[in-house]
Amino acid sequence: MGGGFDMSNRYNAGDWREYYFDIADKTINTATMIFSWKDPDTNLSVFVVDPQGRIIQTNVPAGILGQFQGWPSGDWLGPSTPFSEGGGFYPVKNKDATSTEVYAPINQTGVYSVLIHTTLFGGESVVEPITMAAKFSTILPNENMPQINLEIPQFINNTYKIMPTIIGQNIQDEKYYLDSSEPKMFNETTFPVSTENLSEGSHNLKIVVSDTVGHVVSKYFQFVIDNTPPVIIFKSPTNGSTVSGIINVNLSINETNPLEKNWLTVYLPGQTVFDNDTIRYDTRTLQNGPYYIEAVAKDKAGNISDEKIAINVNNSITSFVSG
Repeated sequence: MGGGFDMSNRYNAGDWREYYFDIADKTINTATMIFSWKDPDTNLSVFVVDPQGRIIQTNVPAGILGQFQGWPSGDWLGPSTPFSEGGGFYPVKNKDATSTEVYAPINQTGVYSVLIHTTLFGGESVVEPITMAAKFSTILPNENMPQINLEIPQFINNTYKIMPTIIGQNIQDEKYYLDSSEPKMFNETTFPVSTENLSEGSHNLKIVVSDTVGHVVSKYFQFVIDNTPPVIIFKSPTNGSTVSGIINVNLSINETNPLEKNWLTVYLPGQTVFDNDTIRYDTRTLQNGPYYIEAVAKDKAGNISDEKIAINVNNSITSFVSG
């Protein structure tokens, strides 16, 4: 910045500089700017102008002098002072002797202008270096902690999609830890894929969610991977056998985690039986001919087995006449 005191002792001849920031992100609603220099006798006035040309922030607000006297800034000494004829300024510093801060609202997208004025200059040369740091961000009220919504059945298989729902404002990070013995960390993108190849057995899941305000929420889940479907064995009748009269349909179901209801469905010709592996069935209601008996077993993980056998019903009565 340039500056200097004119030889007539009438005013401080300060420099003006302009900088521009093009804001394209609609979510940004605040700007933080810090200006620093070297000489403690130097002072800067900073004005932030929105895309409509309105001054929306300054480090030297006029205060009551602006409302009642029409003064442009709080560091101006007025139109006539013992020091000048309208060009006198007083050092107003809101941070320390060699820096000032400005916090401006960002109310729309577009080009924002930053005007810097050297109101007082104490440098040993006609110019003095300044440093400007600007950060545009989003500040939102957020009193509610994030929520993790997820319900996992006790038993699942690899086709089950573990899809947690994260509810909250300004979510910053989601982390997923699988199995406490050897924790593996995933993010929200890689986690769904990682569950497709989990080994059979018990697993632990920990979800940690944080937001930009500083809230951190975690939840723990336990589940069992079971990819093995039930095993259905027809003890009687045997596949392809010929039957007649009342028969016993006996099944053996090998499954440690059967579904609590409708874990077994047996489809007989003209009849359906649920959750019973020993059935007495009257074939005399059928016409003679080929038929099928089908059994469907389900477990808690969603695995399904389907077995079918063929039988031949023959209820013909043969009479023998002796002579």
